[in-house]
Amino acid sequence: MKGDPLEFFNDPSDTSNTAEYEYIDKILMSTERNKILFDWSPLAIIIVSNKGIFLDANRKLYDWLGYRPDEVIGKSFTKVSFLPDESKKIIVNNFHKRMRGEKVPPYEVELIHKNGMKKYGEIHGNLLSDEARGVAMDIIMVSDITEKKKAFKNLNNNEEIYRILFENTDELIQILDADGNFVDVNPAWLKKLEYSKEELGNITVKNILHEDQINDFMEVFNKATRGESIENIKTVFISKTGKEISLQGIINGFFKDERFIATVGIFRDNLK
Repeated sequence: MKGDPLEFFNDPSDTSNTAEYEYIDKILMSTERNKILFDWSPLAIIIVSNKGIFLDANRKLYDWLGYRPDEVIGKSFTKVSFLPDESKKIIVNNFHKRMRGEKVPPYEVELIHKNGMKKYGEIHGNLLSDEARGVAMDIIMVSDITEKKKAFKNLNNNEEIYRILFENTDELIQILDADGNFVDVNPAWLKKLEYSKEELGNITVKNILHEDQINDFMEVFNKATRGESIENIKTVFISKTGKEISLQGIINGFFKDERFIATVGIFRDNLK
């Protein structure tokens, strides 16, 4: 197809969908069971003609996006208000692929509720073709992934904030696994202890502790691995060149699904 694929749906000619409507009524919705499954599906379902005209949609679509049937049925991809321009291009491109018989994996698009709120859907499209009746339609099923997208966005934002703090604070931060091996440390830690990131793989936390502090620190560390949060820890680290660094800080255990992952220690130089 030449030019903008969206132009295909701006052609007002051949708007008759009599065969398709008859197929929907007599084949797809031929039983009460089929009608119930269609109307009460947890997925939004849209039936689209091979010209990109919306022929039918279920209750979920209207409830989810806030539109009435007369604002959807009989319109093309380019005319419905719930699709922003970028989503129209993505959906139309994949629609043409299915019409050519290509398989299209599920994909995500942004949609707009009638009140202006952004929604996100995962689209599964299937070509329905009946050569004997001269019918080809696209069955589009959309699952609501709005909350999932929000959760990922919040997670990414939290990770970004964490990384900014981790990289720029003057406090020494170290993350240790259950055996006291270094998972990560921040730049302030490296500068103060005079190690490089590459050297961390060759030492454990015991190697940077003053020998008089090892037993006390490891006792606190073990408590953190069991879920305790320990504050006001006082200890002494030894830098790579032998400098003693008196520190005060906290250690917390980090768990996921009740399984220990790592301890996070945050320390401040007492001499500052």
